[in-house]
Amino acid sequence: MNKVISKSEGIGKRFGGARKGGELESIDFSSTLVSSLRPELEKLFFFNPLQRSQRRGILEALEQTGTPAVMQSGERIWIGTPAGDTQCLFACGIHGTKRRLLGAVLFGRPAPDLISIWHIAVGHEGIGRNQRIQVGSALIEKVREAARSIKGVAKVRLPYRGLCVLSVQHPVKA
Repeated sequence: MNKVISKSEGIGKRFGGARKGGELESIDFSSTLVSSLRPELEKLFFFNPLQRSQRRGILEALEQTGTPAVMQSGERIWIGTPAGDTQCLFACGIHGTKRRLLGAVLFGRPAPDLISIWHIAVGHEGIGRNQRIQVGSALIEKVREAARSIKGVAKVRLPYRGLCVLSVQHPVKA
């Protein structure tokens, strides 16, 4: 069963959804993928040429979490860590009936008031720099939305940026 977190039909206007065949894709966010996307996931998360620019931050995150790996249960896959204390979120572009993996984020809760984004990967093939930035921003915002729903969480730490954090504003109860 695919755990769809949310689906954004008009995301092309808000987040610059990737273009394929001239049409904007809608994007859905999910905590798992179908296992047939494993090669695409491995290429995106482990063999992404954009990683070079964040090498130092990635190594620091690996010291905190251990080495991520593709996990599988039945026909579903996700990224996990040895301690099992992380969660994964994927952004997939939808074009007709075809799904395309656009990005992934791995995050956890190292302290009661903090969600830390340990790793983020955004596709580099078939989408431009602006779309990569927008997909990455959409993934970060989804983690921030999730953090708002967790009692006691006050901030989200960004990946590869040391102590850079975003405030989490919890909804005011009426």
